[in-house]
Amino acid sequence: MKFESSDQAHSRGALTIASNVDSSDERVVSCGVDGIICVWDKNALSGNGFPKKREISDRTHSCCAMYNNQIYAGFTQTDLSTGVEKQVVGSFGVDDEEDIVKSIMNFSLDVTAVRVSKEWIIAGSSDFFVKRAERSDPSSGYSRYELNAQILDIQINPTEKVFAVSSCDGFVTFFAGNDTGAVCSHKIFSPIRDLDDAFPRVVMAWSVDGQSLFVPCKGMVKALTKKGDKWNIEREFKHYNDKDEDFSVAVTSPCGKWLAASSMASFIHIWEVDSGLLVSTADYGSERAGRITGLTYLGGKSEKLVIADSHGNMATLVEAGPSNQKKEGKKSNGFVEDEAMQENSFDANDREEDEEEEDDEIVVSKNKKFIVEDDEMDEDTRMSSSIAAIKKKYGYDDNGERVDGPEGDSFNEDPFSNIDAHPGNSVMRMEKMEKSVPVRVVEKYTPPTLPSYFSSASSPRNLSQRYIKWNGFGTIRVLDSDDGENSVEIRFHNTSIHSEMLISNSDIEYSMGDLNDKVVALSSRLKGASKHLYVKLLNSWDSADDHWKEGVIAGDLPEDVVVSPHFVALLCENRNIRVFTHAGTQRHLITHPTPILTLSAFSDRLAVVSIAGGPIFLSSKDEDDYEFPLVVNEYRLGVVSQWWSSSSMAGCPSPPVRDQSLALSKGTQLTWMGYTDRGRIVAQASDSVIRLLVSPPHSPSFWTPIFDGRDALTSPSDFIWPISVVEKPVTQLRYVYCRGVKYPMVTLKLNPIIANWSLPLCNKTSDKSSLEEQLFLNELALSAASETQEIKELSSNHLKTIIKLFSLALKGDRDSRAVEIANLTTSSKGVQLLVNWAAKQRRNALVDKVSEVGRRMAEEEDEALRHSYGREEEKEREAEETGRVLPKKIPLRRSIVAASASRYGMSEVKEESLLSPIEEPPSETDSQGAVFNLDASVSAPSRNPFKRSLDDSVADTSSTSVFDDLDSPAPTRKKLRETQNTTPLPITQKQAKLSFGSNKKRSGFDLWMEENEERLKGDFVGVEEDFSKYCTQAFRMLSATDKKEWRTKAESSS
Repeated sequence: MKFESSDQAHSRGALTIASNVDSSDERVVSCGVDGIICVWDKNALSGNGFPKKREISDRTHSCCAMYNNQIYAGFTQTDLSTGVEKQVVGSFGVDDEEDIVKSIMNFSLDVTAVRVSKEWIIAGSSDFFVKRAERSDPSSGYSRYELNAQILDIQINPTEKVFAVSSCDGFVTFFAGNDTGAVCSHKIFSPIRDLDDAFPRVVMAWSVDGQSLFVPCKGMVKALTKKGDKWNIEREFKHYNDKDEDFSVAVTSPCGKWLAASSMASFIHIWEVDSGLLVSTADYGSERAGRITGLTYLGGKSEKLVIADSHGNMATLVEAGPSNQKKEGKKSNGFVEDEAMQENSFDANDREEDEEEEDDEIVVSKNKKFIVEDDEMDEDTRMSSSIAAIKKKYGYDDNGERVDGPEGDSFNEDPFSNIDAHPGNSVMRMEKMEKSVPVRVVEKYTPPTLPSYFSSASSPRNLSQRYIKWNGFGTIRVLDSDDGENSVEIRFHNTSIHSEMLISNSDIEYSMGDLNDKVVALSSRLKGASKHLYVKLLNSWDSADDHWKEGVIAGDLPEDVVVSPHFVALLCENRNIRVFTHAGTQRHLITHPTPILTLSAFSDRLAVVSIAGGPIFLSSKDEDDYEFPLVVNEYRLGVVSQWWSSSSMAGCPSPPVRDQSLALSKGTQLTWMGYTDRGRIVAQASDSVIRLLVSPPHSPSFWTPIFDGRDALTSPSDFIWPISVVEKPVTQLRYVYCRGVKYPMVTLKLNPIIANWSLPLCNKTSDKSSLEEQLFLNELALSAASETQEIKELSSNHLKTIIKLFSLALKGDRDSRAVEIANLTTSSKGVQLLVNWAAKQRRNALVDKVSEVGRRMAEEEDEALRHSYGREEEKEREAEETGRVLPKKIPLRRSIVAASASRYGMSEVKEESLLSPIEEPPSETDSQGAVFNLDASVSAPSRNPFKRSLDDSVADTSSTSVFDDLDSPAPTRKKLRETQNTTPLPITQKQAKLSFGSNKKRSGFDLWMEENEERLKGDFVGVEEDFSKYCTQAFRMLSATDKKEWRTKAESSS
């Protein structure tokens, strides 16, 4: 005998197991104290698979039973309307994950034992009561039996005429099914102080024929046998040990031949029931630390014993029987089933003899064999094993020569013509005819099934208590009270939005809904209802008009309802989408062309997921392995604007209708779809992977996974229920962890979990992958950022991450990778930082390569500036010719190098403290992809009063590139830079300055401004009021040496 361990699926605590009472399938159900019910098959028990889990409550009571495909268990249930906890016995289906848990009977204290049979459901509790109900109709009532102590165990006699109850006072009491009084009671074991793992559980077992009841006691297992109307102790099953162990759990084998019992010392003893002999003993304590709390045989065989312990572990004792047992069987003339013949008719030590004797078997059908004894063989049968007989049959002698004889012309004989000598010859002839005349079987074609509609963030609609909606704003759930009342409860995560609302739901039967911080919408599919849509305004200034109702036309019942800050959308079963304003005005009626799967809304947009085409078969062998292509159709609904006018839609970032194929993992189905707080679409598949739809400004959209929920799952039957996905200020998501089901249970107290976005990159634990993830997440945020301050922070983090990756590449001597990373910077100033870092590391070849990247980037920036100057001049020329006044809001475009320097914190001089601080207004990304631009809203005339020279400005900008002299020695570069900055450009036009007799000393900035004003005017593009800001920024761009020289000149001149 040996133990096979299973994966731990329960937390620490007493664990009870039970097998299927109705059948001999190899499944076992387990129940602990953690609120989880597990169903184990043989693969899960052997450690090659996982059990099927289902979380039914916050706390279960370590008692369960299974009949057919229905599971019965004791657990704690919370009344959501009153908050009162109840101890109940409930049931649910094994295979149907959406089957609700039905309450059968209630107790005042914890349930301690549950048993089920064909006719009865019996449960006991710590309140000294036992209740019995009819399994076919549990709602018809129950019988109650009272004892004098807490209930330990209940066992139903196989005849279903009597059941036995063990209690903590040491008594075993027998009850008849129809009589609430006890038939008899015997004190069999020592009293037990409490229901704890430190004391025996006294789990009894009936014999297969129901004549004996086995009760574990101290040092033995006692067998009670009925004589007349009383049950008396007839036999005792002991072990050969000087210690008197306390036995705890007993079980009989399905064949009725063996009795197994576990002791508190974690030994398992097995006796032969008829003889009472101890045939084997197994030490479970050497394998596990927990005490055994459950035993059951697996399936209808008596070879595997499943064990549960107090630490939540499961194990299987293989070959649970006597070690010297030898199966015996006898061959007989007749039909024998293959499986039975293999298991019961052959000795394991005689397999070689059996293989030799297979020549004596004549196969007469697919599942049966005809066995003929040697002494019963006739000539034709013997011919199958004799070469001489075969030769003689067809006219040949032993040497292979042809001979004449009565059988000499038998070449064309039917080899089955003499089959009459064999029993079963008609079967042989039938098989011969089937082989000669093949039968063509045409199977009926079953077309692929379309996926049905589901409401995102909503529980299945067949549940009586369910979540109508659970999103980032709050929850809407349907509740049932004990008095049969049905109500809708609406709660907000932020109670400042609105207090809790409770709406009666007994008459209208609301089954769909949605909510946000402005409106709550509920809808019903009740055919007889006059109003199917109910909308509640949360911030209405008119208290008399804070809600409204609407009905739909016949034959077009509601399918779902979603809300946004602008509208309420009602989907009907004929694919009609009816759009209302918050006040109830009908604004749109859209008929979607293809079957719809789900909806979601954000701002003025409505996302519709629908089927895009026919099924795609993933396997040529399995015709059920297919999937449908899905598409997201996003509508922009201007419910409070002139959507029909092209001018009202001008300047919108997206077209009125956008189509995007939906990306899911192979073989998965869509389970949830929604929006982030930035308005980007996210979707989750049945594999718990959440993907984000990324739509860059000038490139095609694509889907990228942002969270792999499979890393968070502890069991394949668990699931991730998304609540909301957040992009700012941090990239996070909130979800509910569901154990054993695909949706949260209303009866459970669930706390949402907050997790960061995590990309499923290769080798995630390495520093390189971690930085690559940071870089890509930063770029995802930059692709949707619009505020200047946010872009500053993201750009700064972007450059920091690039520098870290660059440094990591240098440490690993990956110079080619370092050059690739340099290309990811957003400005030439960032490349300059990388050049400086490479120079410090004395990587001269790398400095040259990165310098080439910087020069190329600087040329691109110059070209962008040159193109920008040309556009501005063209606009001004057209304005002068036509006399048209340009718009007041004109972009003030600075040099990209200057913008980068100000963003990454260049050094400043003392004179800058005299200047007023400059606040940058929100910026936008221009058509060349530059991130750092500056827009200013002004009210002055838009015509530029300054005359500039485009050639001079462009030439001057190109002459100041920091990458042209990187290969020269440092002193030479410094001297060249000093020469360039100290020599003023030729001034073609000087504007007179007015002096008001002030004796104020001139600063270095003033002197620099006087000598470079004309050049700055030529470079400047914008309104006159912003010229001083531009000059200040240009002065800040000077090096510390240049600024010091201008200060020295100003002091000497004064």
